[in-house]
Amino acid sequence: SDVEGVYDAQKKLLSEVNAAVFSALRQSGVIHGGMVAKIEAALAAAAQMRKPVHLLGAQTLRRWAKACTDTNAHTLAGTKILPATNDDTQNNQSP
Repeated sequence: SDVEGVYDAQKKLLSEVNAAVFSALRQSGVIHGGMVAKIEAALAAAAQMRKPVHLLGAQTLRRWAKACTDTNAHTLAGTKILPATNDDTQNNQSP
């Protein structure tokens, strides 16, 4: 990606995004265009692996490689895309 991660309406980098946050940001127009496909793919990957994935900017690649060997990987730049939980699934079901 050419951006560091997912930003909110105030252009603040979000450290984590789940399906509900993504949906709200998309509906409000904050997330649009190519970021929609990137986040949808990240959510699908997180769901399949049942663990978070990181959405990183291209310039973060070197820092990412270092973070993979660092025990403090939680300091990784970008946005952690969280897999759906049972609560998320129940909240997104149609009545």
